Amino acid sequence: MTILPSQTCQNPLLYLASASPRRKDLLERMGLTLSIHPQDVDETFLSSHPKREARRLARLKAAALSEALEKGEDAWILGADTFLIFRGRLLGKPADREDARKMLQVLSGRRHRVITGLALQIPRKGMKAWTVTTPVEFHRFSPGDIEWYLDTGEWKDAAGAYKIQGAGACLVRKIIGSYPNVMGLPIDSLYGILRRYDFPFEGEKP
Repeated sequence: MTILPSQTCQNPLLYLASASPRRKDLLERMGLTLSIHPQDVDETFLSSHPKREARRLARLKAAALSEALEKGEDAWILGADTFLIFRGRLLGKPADREDARKMLQVLSGRRHRVITGLALQIPRKGMKAWTVTTPVEFHRFSPGDIEWYLDTGEWKDAAGAYKIQGAGACLVRKIIGSYPNVMGLPIDSLYGILRRYDFPFEGEKP
């Protein structure tokens, strides 16, 4: 086990167990100082319950980082895991362009769900976990629409083969719920969670 130093940037308030640039960007928009440490965990599903699995995987990432930190249980640590569900089928990241094409063909004109599991370690209070689900409905695409989007390259390393914060927004007809959740982190829900557990937002008086 690698023990990480307790301070890897100046006064980090939140340790993030993720390499996602989208999550980093969203959290920094909240004004949070981050210390980022991606965790390599086995993301194989152990059950057929998406919400349960999202919470479990988020917990797994946060727990791995907690074990690796000198501060351990005294740190605020966030783990997250996001994936798409379509008619009970998990849609992860496409292996190649052809795989991305098949995903977009399946999603065309239909509704899918974006599920994010959140796990937050609260100093001296242990770890708690939640899920946030956002239904997303796509426009119906022509073959030309799909090829145009594939040419953007956004499908690479993107669950469901699209990124809503880019040209992928053109594919979306309707969102019901949290937009940032579709990006990979529901900061609208997370903000309320942090407030509930008295997270020390920088600059606020104790």
